[in-house]
Amino acid sequence: VSLEPWGLLSCCLVVWMSHTARHSRSTRWNLGIAMVTPSLIMVVLLAAVTPDASAFSNLFSDGFTHPKITQQAILHKTAEVLSSLAQNQGKVFSLAPKDAENLTPGEVLCEFYGEKVSASAYERAILTIVFSNVAVDTWGIFSSQRHFDDETFSQGRALIVNGALSVKNKIKAENMISAQLTLGTILHTLQDFYSHSNWVELGYKSPNHFLIQQSEPLSNLAGEKDATCNDCDTGTCMDNILQDILTQRKVTSGYFSLSPFSTKPRGKCSHGGTFDFTSRSSPKGGINKDSETSNHGHLHKDAGDLAVAASVELLEDIRNAVGDDLFLRFLNLQSPSALSFVIDTTGSMSNDIEGAKNRAFSIIDSKRGTPDEPSTYILVPFNDPDFGPVLKTSDPEMFKQKISALTASGGGDIPEMCLSGLQLALISTPPSSNIYVFTDAPPKDSYLRSTVLALMESTKSSVSFLLTGGLSRRRRGLQDQAQRSARMSASELTIYEDLALSSGGHAIRTTKSLLVNASVIIEDSSTSALVTVFQDRSDPARTQQSFNFPVDSSLRNLTIYVSGGATAFHIISPHGTTQDSSVAQGLLGRVEHIGNLWAVYLEQEPGQWEFNISSTQSYTIKVTGQSVISFLYDFVTPFGGAHPGYTTIEGRPLAGNNGTMLVTVTGMGASRSLSVMGVTLRGLSGTTVTNGSVTPMGELGQYLVFLSEVPGGQFSVLVKGLLNGSQVYQRQSSTMLTASDIVVRTDLNISLEPGKDYIIPFSMETNGTGGTFSISVRDDKRFVINFTESVTAGSNGTARGTFALSVPATVASGTDLTITVEAQSTSNSDFNYAVLRLAIDKKVDDFVPPACQVTHVSENCSFPCGLEEWSLQAEIRDNRSAVVRVFTHLGNGTLNTTQESGGASGNVTLVSYSASCCAPEVEILAVDSVGNVGVCSHSIRSVPSSTSAPSAAPLCSIVSLLLCCLLGLPSPL
Repeated sequence: VSLEPWGLLSCCLVVWMSHTARHSRSTRWNLGIAMVTPSLIMVVLLAAVTPDASAFSNLFSDGFTHPKITQQAILHKTAEVLSSLAQNQGKVFSLAPKDAENLTPGEVLCEFYGEKVSASAYERAILTIVFSNVAVDTWGIFSSQRHFDDETFSQGRALIVNGALSVKNKIKAENMISAQLTLGTILHTLQDFYSHSNWVELGYKSPNHFLIQQSEPLSNLAGEKDATCNDCDTGTCMDNILQDILTQRKVTSGYFSLSPFSTKPRGKCSHGGTFDFTSRSSPKGGINKDSETSNHGHLHKDAGDLAVAASVELLEDIRNAVGDDLFLRFLNLQSPSALSFVIDTTGSMSNDIEGAKNRAFSIIDSKRGTPDEPSTYILVPFNDPDFGPVLKTSDPEMFKQKISALTASGGGDIPEMCLSGLQLALISTPPSSNIYVFTDAPPKDSYLRSTVLALMESTKSSVSFLLTGGLSRRRRGLQDQAQRSARMSASELTIYEDLALSSGGHAIRTTKSLLVNASVIIEDSSTSALVTVFQDRSDPARTQQSFNFPVDSSLRNLTIYVSGGATAFHIISPHGTTQDSSVAQGLLGRVEHIGNLWAVYLEQEPGQWEFNISSTQSYTIKVTGQSVISFLYDFVTPFGGAHPGYTTIEGRPLAGNNGTMLVTVTGMGASRSLSVMGVTLRGLSGTTVTNGSVTPMGELGQYLVFLSEVPGGQFSVLVKGLLNGSQVYQRQSSTMLTASDIVVRTDLNISLEPGKDYIIPFSMETNGTGGTFSISVRDDKRFVINFTESVTAGSNGTARGTFALSVPATVASGTDLTITVEAQSTSNSDFNYAVLRLAIDKKVDDFVPPACQVTHVSENCSFPCGLEEWSLQAEIRDNRSAVVRVFTHLGNGTLNTTQESGGASGNVTLVSYSASCCAPEVEILAVDSVGNVGVCSHSIRSVPSSTSAPSAAPLCSIVSLLLCCLLGLPSPL
């Protein structure tokens, strides 16, 4: 990496600030730099790096990177969990965890679920963790402990241990996105230990287990005054660590600073590299193993392998603490589809509630035990002035009970708190889900429109409204129901149509008597493999329009939805067969018309389809199907420095500027013969089309897309490619996006504590004309108590503000707080936002896992084994936190537990375990209420004196084998 002269001058300003921030003892100043000036730092650092620098190495490059290490560890652990699940279900799962590391997420899922289950949600979970990991090199650039630099071992371990406990609490509270974000940050720190310390140089072949637990002190650390390195003036430093350090196996790490004025303790090692100014003072050089060209690059692979193993170990600790079911849901490995209902419970909604209940029951009963069975059920009632609470459960029977218990009452005036209920649902529902709103009234809380829009865009969720009434509803009972339904087009209700269009949903207007028929759209979309092939809105200037879309062989259950004012249409198949809207059941499919919704269920036929519509009114068209081939996309921005890369942007992309997207094509489990021909930003009615320049990246299925200009107005992302080299596939994002000339930043990465008040800064930047902007800050728990209500910024200027929140002392650990910070121009012509997900965690001072002691073993086993059994008794004690779960991780015997008072030493859990002699090993795990995991292991296996294989199995072994097979026990051979 070389520095331009002007770039070096700019860099000096920043590194001076970094030096002050990094080495200052003032936490407030350090936070101020991290929160207020990241854009300045990133711009200057990027400017300082010449094009020769690989600014993409943090995300995609040869060798080990944080994304690669993280994904390999997740795939490894996924294979282990699915293997255990397969064994319990009597399935065959032959994929070895180590082999899974080099496969795609789709291939790992395909091994267990088959080729018809989409990996999109699983890949989204991995990407969320990866981007959170990579982002540590932006907001955490000045934090030594985040990278185990400067021998900050105790501080780095504290971040990992506390972060892991936070992840466990969030998973138990089912705040999965927040848990994924926290996991990414601590994985970064854990992985850096093996590249930035001398653990590999000391000859260790396994991870440092004490980094993920704090029950024992870290041992054999180099002292504050211990010299650790010699000078090294060459790029590669093979032997610059002092022999005494290696002989005594003392652990050290390199010092690092971006400041040319930095110093380090005498004789200490440096991190090394162009950006590390400490490596220019004696002892020169460094010991990092970040890449193969680093000072200790010859050990890069060893460090990478250990970082993967350590990440797997941390994932196992989390899995043990929360259990397999929650762990699978944490990674979206169970069916990621959610059934999410927002229901108006005011006086006139009795029929609607009954219709929603019947549809929910039908979905639950028809999809039970299938890959499309929802894993999460969300119910949010709303009335006036009340809304909520949110029911979020994985138990379909509980969902049935709660929806059956809803009653229609109250309401007062006509508008209701619909958007308040929808806000809660968007926060509680997994990303990329479909949410359904049942109401017969306009919203009273239309001021939440921008908040709802921000949440829809950030979660990429689709919202459909099932509307059965109008302005003259409920208390005007003498009016005809058809009249009321017709009034749904009144101006107060257009907000529903606008939100449905923006999210890729529908605004279905129907009568109460036909609601059950209209709600069939919910059943159609309740699948984990739903994709959008094409969607658009009619051009108001044209009464005749033709839409074309390709259908590939992976698509199933292809459906065309037309909602709005369409009156007649004509379909042409790839082979020229035709059918019009007057034919309910024809050669091309089945046509249904309910209210303002047309649904066409097409027969499967790959090729180019044509859909012609005649109408003088506006309408929307959407083509969906089921396929494992889908795509994920994120607008990203580059960052420079010692570890350059890309990180996701907050809110909307900048209008009129160039832009960059990371596009991930899923479906590689079914076929690796997928390629991308083009990525396009497509405006409504085809008004604007921006083609991106597509560059394949190092990871299979991942592409970097460069855009010369991000268009103004609403647009969606459209991906076209080839399947098996010749067949065209097309996928389009459901959620519409809008670019903005405003940027809202909330650079904050802290946990909140119950019973405390906080003042949190934010900034707003203009990309063009300045002015005064109104600010709104809202959260789902009503913890925000005040905020800066307006700011003024000049042209291409920056304005700052704060908001205050108060966290009640009664809030449970693991609670997730979602905050939207919104900025809007005074003309209401421009709007942008930032969405924060903040964790609330109580301070934990119990890091000691439950202690387990085997008190008695009874065994009279002969080997090879027969019908005999063995047993053991054990005691589990935890003097600080209650033991909440005891289970076996190895062994298929019978486990029983009882609780006893242990007097002053706390409660004691008595464990009894018995198993066949053919299952001679057991591993008993105990989890306390904090999330600490204790392990108790025992084996009665006799170690044979010889390892040579016999030429033939003795008769007793064959008899034992037959007995074990009859009893369903493991083979003794």
